[in-house]
Amino acid sequence: MNMAKRQFRNGTSEETKQLQSIRKQGVNNPNYNKERNQETKDKISAKLKAYWASLPSKDENNG
Repeated sequence: MNMAKRQFRNGTSEETKQLQSIRKQGVNNPNYNKERNQETKDKISAKLKAYWASLPSKDENNG
């Protein structure tokens, strides 16, 4: 499976977001029934914040 990196923070249609959300609910979610300690949650949070902060907004650079 080829996973392309996102180029922008916005641009996904609401319909697509809804379909993606439905596909990953309950037992279809890869993290279903997994428990994480607070240290792991903090690491994930920090990495995701850094990732999203690094992406340009369409409005800023690419109109």
